[in-house]
Amino acid sequence: MRAIPMSTRERILADLDQGQRQADVACAHRVSLSSVERLARMRREGRSLVPRKQGRPPIVPAEQHALFLKFFDTSTAVCVTPSYRELARRWHVLTGVCLKPATLLKLCERMGLYKPREWPAPIVAARWERYFRDVA
Repeated sequence: MRAIPMSTRERILADLDQGQRQADVACAHRVSLSSVERLARMRREGRSLVPRKQGRPPIVPAEQHALFLKFFDTSTAVCVTPSYRELARRWHVLTGVCLKPATLLKLCERMGLYKPREWPAPIVAARWERYFRDVA
């Protein structure tokens, strides 16, 4: 769901102040009745009407990106490229933040970093081959 813009919130509350019913205000502004009720309750309780930030917080905060880039460069500089599982273990030892290997893969892709040796794909393919061999 998208947040209701602040201008619409103010118009909704102005209509409620004029004495219109909540259901009529919801229809007029094309929002749900529960949204109108929630806005009225927030104002009554003295809470801020500004929309809350949506989405999850980042796995590695922006202030740790430089540390992650440095960690990634030093971890992949050795002759043998470590797997995502090994990189996740090293990151946990360094920062105390536990990352799953798949999460680390997504993070590396978003930051445009080199992909180390991919470990899940061969394992999954081998399992499926074994499964189809047994079924057939």
